This record gives sequence, C-alpha cells and structure tokens, in this order.
Amino acid sequence: MSRCISIIIAALTLFLNGCAPSTTPTKVENESLLVLEALDLKERGEYVESISKFEDLFDKTQNRLYLKEVLKSSFSANLPIDPKYDDLLKELLNEGDIARSYTGWLLRQDRIEEAKTVMQELLEKEKNVKNLNILGSIYLYQKEYNLALKYFDAIYKEEPEENTLMMIVELLDTHLNRTNEAISYLQTHSRMQKCTKTICYKLIQIYGKTKNLDGLLSTYHRLYDEFKEDEYADRTVELMLFQKDTNSAIKFLNKTEHDPLLLMDIHASQKEFSKAFLVAKRAYEKSADLNFLGLMAIYEYEDAGRKEKKEMLDSVSKKFDTVSKGLEDPLFLNYYGYLLIEHDLDIEKGIDLVKRALLQEPDSPYYIDSLAWGYYKLGDCEKAMDIILTIMSKIDEPEVKEHYEIIKKCLEEKR
Repeated sequence: MSRCISIIIAALTLFLNGCAPSTTPTKVENESLLVLEALDLKERGEYVESISKFEDLFDKTQNRLYLKEVLKSSFSANLPIDPKYDDLLKELLNEGDIARSYTGWLLRQDRIEEAKTVMQELLEKEKNVKNLNILGSIYLYQKEYNLALKYFDAIYKEEPEENTLMMIVELLDTHLNRTNEAISYLQTHSRMQKCTKTICYKLIQIYGKTKNLDGLLSTYHRLYDEFKEDEYADRTVELMLFQKDTNSAIKFLNKTEHDPLLLMDIHASQKEFSKAFLVAKRAYEKSADLNFLGLMAIYEYEDAGRKEKKEMLDSVSKKFDTVSKGLEDPLFLNYYGYLLIEHDLDIEKGIDLVKRALLQEPDSPYYIDSLAWGYYKLGDCEKAMDIILTIMSKIDEPEVKEHYEIIKKCLEEKR
C-alpha cells in the first residue's frame, strides 16, 4: 500500500469517527467512497475538484464536517468562498480551527482589519497561545508595536519559550527603543532557566551596541562556564585585560588552565618570572612539551636577574640542552647560545646554536647581535664588527648599542 493511500484512509477514518454534528445528517449511497475520492484529490493538490465533491456531500447530507473541509481547502488554496455558506461560516467561526484558517485566508486577501476582528472575537472565547500569537503577529505586521508586545508578553507568561522571548526583545530593542527592558527580559530568563547561546549572543549584541564592557565580560564568562569553549575564554580574558584588570585575568587563567602561554606572558610582562616559571613547569609536567621546558629555562634565568650563579646556570643549561636536542625553535636556540657566550660557558657551542637559529630567521637583528657577540668573545673583533654593522641601522636596542661600543673599542685597542 502506498504512503499516499495510507494517509487518505487514515483521514477517512478520522472523518467517519469525527465529532457528531448538531443535527443528524442524511446518509447517501457510497458516502465513504465519495469521501475517499475527495480526500485523494485534496492530497494531490487538486483543491477545486476536492471542494466540489465536499460541497456535493454537504448539500446531500448537511454534515458540517464536509462544510469544514470545503472551507479549510478554500482557505488553504486561497480560493473564493461561495456566498451561500456565509451564514454557516459565521456560526463555524466559534470553532478555533475554522476561525484561524479563515483569518489566514483574510490576511492573504489583504483584509487585515477583518482578520483582526475575527481573532479578537475568538480570543474572548479561547485565550490560548495559538490565538495570542496570531493576533500579536497581525499587530506586528501593522507596526503597532506596543499592542504586539502586549500579546507576545501574554504568550511568554503562559509559556516562557525562547522564541517568544526573542520576539519581545526584538520589539523592545529595535522597534520601541526600550533597550534596558530588553536586557532585563534576557537577564531574567537566563537566570531562571539558563543562558543558551541564542540568549547570550543577543545580550552580547546589545552590550556591544551600548558599549557595556561589564555586561560583555559577564556574558562571555557565563558562556565559558556553560559550554567550556576556548573562544569564550579568549574573549573573557581579552575583556579583562582591556579593562586593565590583570588580577582577574590571572585568576581566571589559573582556575581554568585555558591558555598557559598567555598566563606566562602576563606574568612575564609584569616581571613576575618566578610565577611564569611555575605556570610553565605545571604545563610541562602535564604535557611533556619541550616548548614549556624551554620557557622554564628562560624564566628561571630571567628570575635570577641573569646573574652568574653556577647552580642556576647549570640548571638552565641542562634544560636548554634537552630542548635544543629535540626542537629547532630559533628562540630557544638563540637564547641558549647567547647564554653560553655571555657567561663564557662554551662560546663555540653558543655560536653554533645561534647559527642554527639564523638558518631559520636569517634577518633577525637579535640573532645577528648574538653572533657578533660570540665572535667578540672569541677575540675576533673585526668579524664581530662586520656582523654587527649590518643591523645598526635596523634596531634601536640599548644592549645592541652597548655591544657595538665594546666591539668598536676592541678594534681601536688592537689598532
């Protein structure tokens, strides 16, 4: 049996078992077959032929179920209604399904005031969400925003659904210029239920428009708490740092362990190298990522003030040695190479490490300075000068200038 026939037979069953009409209808021969044919025509979209058969059935039986089908099909297909049914139609408008279908038909005919009247009369008899929604939508279409708000608010009180809430917010924020009330609706709903992405995004949109940074921060924070997505954590920290609330950013990053690199950068920017070291250590122990071991070495060295403490230098060198064997990161290679050169630990090895860094970033003025310093430490002041001269017009760094003056003095002494 085809799906189409199954649907028609199911509809026929509903018809034959439907509500009893107010008067006993007259039976006609082959009535069930005629109903089946009419339903089949309707299913195929042949509304005119289907309506004709139902009209014939109604005329013969006076069964209002058939008249309802005539009206519903006419409404759906936007077809004119025979005036002979006007009086019966007025009676049937007490029934919600007919009244709502008739309202849709009137709206398609651009008879808006009549449609509004039908729904207002129905609403007096049946105050439900469906009817409130239709009437509210009519007022919205007519740009009578205060009246539309009244009906959508009534719907929301009955059923506090998200879609209705968004309609209320749109009316208040966009059409009625009552943005604070829109925010209040969203905040209350999010507290009573939860801040879904739809609701939170709407809050973000409004807060962004009104430049409410505290509101933006709070909403992104809630989104992260709810969904644990990196994007929301990033926005949360960005807003904290934009507001110069570094302590809150540090607390958030420590608690969530969202971005250890960012947390290290914040600590390092405040010269809190011991704290940056601890964050790098925690990340390394958790991931065994050599990048974190390299950062541990840098922060340990910086925390000691770059002083020549044997125990510290041994510890830092050991970490860098492990990193340089497993990574070709130019930052770590140059840092380790410079450390070996600066503290006369192993100048030739330091130069080799710096050269490895320069293979990846040959134009880096910092790496070129390290190389020049290495040759100076070896006593080759001429080569050191040739190298450092290539960057003097490109960088304005006190340490580079200091190296240049020392190398220059070395050359003068030799001459």
